[in-house]
Amino acid sequence: YGMASLASSFALLLVTERAIKSKHIQCVSGVYMANFWFSALLWDLINFLFPCVLMLVIFCAFNVKAFTENNHLADVMVILLLYGWAVIPLMYLLSFCFSVAATAYTRLTIFNILTGTATFLAVTIMSIPALGMVDLSKTLDKVFLILPNYCLGQSLSDFY
Repeated sequence: YGMASLASSFALLLVTERAIKSKHIQCVSGVYMANFWFSALLWDLINFLFPCVLMLVIFCAFNVKAFTENNHLADVMVILLLYGWAVIPLMYLLSFCFSVAATAYTRLTIFNILTGTATFLAVTIMSIPALGMVDLSKTLDKVFLILPNYCLGQSLSDFY
């Protein structure tokens, strides 16, 4: 739930900038759109790096064996950074659906929780052989790979 909330927070500034027209002022002032979006993405990726490092510190402090033994810390860091690289542009894209920042944050957090938890649980439960839905589970696994939250849950689950 923390990663869903963190990912949703990257849409706040974009919705606010669009609502108060500050992006328009920058465009009128001569800022190229590519520079605007690249700088926003770079800044958000840098800001995403700090919570990722803090998560690794917590994993080390509490000695979570799945993530700390066999040099898995570097793997977890790469997974988290790739998740950030995937989810931040998705939040940028979905931010265009909103005109109020609080609504965007709330609905995107719910979206991230559902696309992470519900999809992961559905595939995991359907993969139980006794249910006879293994083929459907494999199909849904391929379909859900487009969702960064599902990919994060699945990749971290693979460590266990």
